Amino acid sequence: MEDGASVLLKLPLPDSASDVLRHEHALLRRLAVPEILQPIALLEEGPQVALGLEPFAGEVLDTVLARQQRFALQATLTIARQLTRALAALHAAGIVHRDLRPINVLLVHDSLEVKLADLSQAVERDGAASVRAAVIGDWAYASPEQTGRMNRQPDYRTDFYSLGVVLYRLLTGQLPFQANDPLEWAHCHLARTPAPVHVLAPDVPRVVARARHAGAQRGGAGAGVLTGAGPRAVRPRQMVTMRRGTGATRTRGATAGGALS
Repeated sequence: MEDGASVLLKLPLPDSASDVLRHEHALLRRLAVPEILQPIALLEEGPQVALGLEPFAGEVLDTVLARQQRFALQATLTIARQLTRALAALHAAGIVHRDLRPINVLLVHDSLEVKLADLSQAVERDGAASVRAAVIGDWAYASPEQTGRMNRQPDYRTDFYSLGVVLYRLLTGQLPFQANDPLEWAHCHLARTPAPVHVLAPDVPRVVARARHAGAQRGGAGAGVLTGAGPRAVRPRQMVTMRRGTGATRTRGATAGGALS
């Protein structure tokens, strides 16, 4: 930057149009959320375009997971609260992320501060851009709607489904499903039931995490794979349910979007 400020520089992929970065910059300018990486400037020189983002001294969560595999319960809840706030802000602005996965989350390991990054697949829920086809970056985190086998466009529930997969991996050290190709992944997300979190991670109380998945038999709704609890996790009445097809994340006595705050 001309003023000497440091920035994170995002360049388009070789097969990606510069319009993707312009689209991402336009969406980010509408958001002023601590949990979402903020834009500094859209840099253009001739046909070359780059997106300048705020500097953030964090690691990609996917890299941390490759080294650490799983997180303790309280650390997972700290991360979950921040990601839930980020999604709540996106959805309040009418934006669906559509690509929530560890490679798009930055984490400061010591403080557990989190930033949601990469809105390249994000769309405005009610705008013309909502018909823009998404590229599935990782089928492990795709929602049932994103499989193309449901007569419904991805909406805010898609992001919460992907969040459920992320939190399942944080708590257990593994994905809820394993598959080898897109067809098999689609079957997993639509029809299979993941192992309960407490079975894979016995140190996580049953009241804190229960895996649920519903396929087309339940109205094609799908279901978030994780049921988590807030800071007072050991209290049975303080349960948070991420459930697809019934609204959004909800807590007994709390409102959607703020359930983990």
